[in-house]
Amino acid sequence: MLRNILILILALFFHSMDVTVVSAKLVFQNTKPNPPKAPTKSIPAPKKQITPKKKTTLRNKIESLERADSIKKAQRMIDSIKVADSLQIIDSVKKHVSAKLQTDSVQAFLTDSSRITDTLSKRSKSDLDTVVTYYARDTVMFSLSKKSMRLRGQSRAIFKEQKLEAEVIEFDFNASTMQANAAADSSGRFSGYPKFTDRGEEFVGEKLLFNFQTKRGTITLGETKVQDGFYFGSKVKRVNENTLFIQNGCYTTCSQPHPHFYFGSPEMKVITNDRIFINPLVVYVEDMPVFALPFGLYFENKTGRRSGIIIPSFFFSNLNGVTFQNLGYYFALSDYYDTQFSADIFSKTGYLLRNSTRYVYQKSLNGNFSLSFGRRSSSSDAELLNNWKIDFSHSQILTPQANLTANLSFSSQDFNRNFSTDLNQRIQQEISSYASIFQSFDNGTSLSGGFTRSQNIITGAYQTGGNASFSVPQIFPFKKLTQSDNWLGDIALTYSGRAGYTLAKAISKTDLDTVTNINTYTFSKNESYAINHNPSISISPKLGYFSITPSISYRENWFFRKRTKTINPIDSTVIDTYEHSVLPYRDYFYDFGLSVGTRIYGVFQPNLFGIKAMRHVFIPNVRFNYTPEYSARTTDKIGQYTDLMSGDVIQYSHFDKDGGEGVRPEHDKH
Repeated sequence: MLRNILILILALFFHSMDVTVVSAKLVFQNTKPNPPKAPTKSIPAPKKQITPKKKTTLRNKIESLERADSIKKAQRMIDSIKVADSLQIIDSVKKHVSAKLQTDSVQAFLTDSSRITDTLSKRSKSDLDTVVTYYARDTVMFSLSKKSMRLRGQSRAIFKEQKLEAEVIEFDFNASTMQANAAADSSGRFSGYPKFTDRGEEFVGEKLLFNFQTKRGTITLGETKVQDGFYFGSKVKRVNENTLFIQNGCYTTCSQPHPHFYFGSPEMKVITNDRIFINPLVVYVEDMPVFALPFGLYFENKTGRRSGIIIPSFFFSNLNGVTFQNLGYYFALSDYYDTQFSADIFSKTGYLLRNSTRYVYQKSLNGNFSLSFGRRSSSSDAELLNNWKIDFSHSQILTPQANLTANLSFSSQDFNRNFSTDLNQRIQQEISSYASIFQSFDNGTSLSGGFTRSQNIITGAYQTGGNASFSVPQIFPFKKLTQSDNWLGDIALTYSGRAGYTLAKAISKTDLDTVTNINTYTFSKNESYAINHNPSISISPKLGYFSITPSISYRENWFFRKRTKTINPIDSTVIDTYEHSVLPYRDYFYDFGLSVGTRIYGVFQPNLFGIKAMRHVFIPNVRFNYTPEYSARTTDKIGQYTDLMSGDVIQYSHFDKDGGEGVRPEHDKH
């Protein structure tokens, strides 16, 4: 009786070595990894030989267990059996007591949850020696006898640098294989096609088979991406980590689900990060073979920057004929700059030539320059018209306190409409450019300059200008000249100045040509330039319980032209006359303000609802502002004329076109 109990304990113990439920990961361990299998001949894995201190048979050990005085001693003997015995002896013990095991209940427990993580002690037949994390939304079924596992429902398995996603994933740990495929739902629609990712390279297909030991796999109707292109075929076979053979393969740079063009071949070989071999080469356009070479070619498939031919895309069009896009050559001139020449060719309507150059130096300098020129017609019978576009971008850190940025764009009127395939660019009407330089100093002052330009590429109107500005932060000029309790030390001054120039070309008149039904525009140019000064002063002294805050606002503008308005007595129109001067015309504005405030605190003790006391704050504030009158009566900066139609006297600023101060009523006090 005791012997049978011990045999049952041994069987349960060794059976428990197959499945152990843990919290997160499935771990396969091998006492010694098997060598990789050769492509033509399978070499059995050598078994690990363990030489115990004293070699015994299973029966002698069982008899020693019968003579044990305690359960602890029997357990130690069982542990020694676990270490010393071979797998054949363990399997024979399992068969001896198989009738006593309830394997069905164990299997039901394993398949009950949709997300299970186990730790398996791997036998020498399995070649998977890594940590596997797996997930399935529906079910996870594990067979102890067959050593296989099946995942169903948005399944996912991650092992080392490899990741597999599919609707159904099946593992055979004896053969070290993995199979994945899609599954049909109740409506017969397939979903969850296998997606295999290995070191950043993705493979998608209808069915996938992979061997962990040999690192070989096969994908039926497979597709994967390589840099700017895609290759796919009826069967993709991976013979090692870097080499793939593709049956009925295709290679294309078209990103459409059904490519417009591709290079096809019954035999293709892909060496990742090296080359793609095609033999023979057949060029297909809209699934029609248009060109073939009886010998093989290869395309570069290396990563990183390198000089080489840019593979174009091409298609047929009723309007443009045979179209080649982005045909060119890339020059990797150095680690700091490169350039690319490309062309778009339309057999019926013209061509487009492009050059793009980039440069970069560490983190202090980078930019790019792009130049495009093309001739395009609206149809094969129309005249070819010139179109051009220039783009320039530059960013540079001159010093830790100075930087330079620029983003310039210039274009002919119809460039986007003739050559751009982006809808937003085709309907774009405004293009903008800017450039700026900024310098700050240790004392907080700053100096900057800038350029801006906006252009309407439909009408041709534009506005361009430049500016320079200088600012001084808040300073306390009397702080060091007075004592600390003197209110004069609290007087603060700030200053900012700006000089600007603007040239605008605007539409003054629009005429419609009734013959061609095209608008014609009449333009007028307008210039404006001025210098603005904005000093300010602030102080907030305290007189007892009151805070007094006076404010003084002043700004002064310098203009170099003066506008005078007169009335034409014939048709009552207003005529503008400009006077220019080297010395500036001064225009200024100022106002005064005074604010007096204090805080009054009060405390009352209601002693209600547990409230002992409450404090309230009353903040009264009185403010007075004064703005002087600014009209034709008080200054010569304001002019006036009489409207002949209404008889009203209309006042205006001589400098309002350049940003001068407007007319203010008589005294504004509040």
